[in-house]
Amino acid sequence: MAWKFCALAAVLCTEAAEVPLGCFLYGWKISDAIWGTPNPVNATDALHCQQICVNTPHCETFGFQPAWKDCWLGSKMQVPARSSAVSFVSGPAKCAVAGQFGTGLSASPACALSPSSDFPGDTALQSASDFADGMVPVPLQCWPHLPNGELALCKGLPVETLEDTATGWPGKCLGLARTDLPMTEDCESSCRGNVSCASFQEVRTEGGLLQCWQGTGYDCFRDDAQVNVVQAKRFMHGHYRVLKDLRGYEVTGLQYAFEGSFFSDVNEAVKMCNHTCLSNIGCHAWRFSTGDGCWFDDPLRGSLTYPPSSKDFISNTEAAALVVAGEYIQRLCEVPQDLTGSTTFT
Repeated sequence: MAWKFCALAAVLCTEAAEVPLGCFLYGWKISDAIWGTPNPVNATDALHCQQICVNTPHCETFGFQPAWKDCWLGSKMQVPARSSAVSFVSGPAKCAVAGQFGTGLSASPACALSPSSDFPGDTALQSASDFADGMVPVPLQCWPHLPNGELALCKGLPVETLEDTATGWPGKCLGLARTDLPMTEDCESSCRGNVSCASFQEVRTEGGLLQCWQGTGYDCFRDDAQVNVVQAKRFMHGHYRVLKDLRGYEVTGLQYAFEGSFFSDVNEAVKMCNHTCLSNIGCHAWRFSTGDGCWFDDPLRGSLTYPPSSKDFISNTEAAALVVAGEYIQRLCEVPQDLTGSTTFT
């Protein structure tokens, strides 16, 4: 993704360096406005706002609201907090590079560095200090966003099929939403083309009609399900990396996926639990317990605390001892993306 920056007084645009993946945060506020400086000022885009910050004394961070072209000049970075607008863009005055992916795309520290073994800490600040750059990566920080803050497809990486009824997956999930499609689109291609679609299910009604159902779903392995599934698949968009092994941890804020009793093989149950999380682009943690089964991070039904602390990842309890597998993960799209074009802001 090549960014361009035009200074207010300049006539020509000059090609700017590629913004490292994860340097800009979408939908998050990371600082307060600095005093003694007019705020906000006008900017053409987030990169322009960042450059204004570089040229302003005492400015360490910025925030840009594209709907009004407002550029907020900020103080020292704080623990990120959700913005009221998903299109709000924030970041440091200068982007740091911690590495480069095989595709040539530069990576910010948030997308390349791992936390210390002490993560998470007892408080949000202690958790942040477990990362070399002093911040716990926010959800989907290392995923491309459209200018309006919405998630973009990870073009250049194939959508991976995790489960398929053609290879034995029952696919009889509860909790899916019926999706009406135009005549030119089928249920599978619709799901593949939607980064937020975890799985699909084509169901034939008693009247012979095909219905399309999409979502993450739960209890997909029921034997008593009275539904005629023609085909179903579970997908993963992009890649991921593990930030912490959650084996032996209770995790607060997770949502139910299925009971362990569905499986005689615990390894198969662990794999299915892992796949449930990986298919949901908003899932950043999962764990499987021999006591109460599979639980995962599903923002549509609940929310994993950000940033997590030892109050959210709990060890040394009887319930934690039953957790045989789990992970705290980060979603990645390591391919440069061209996200230019007109976008509507709301």
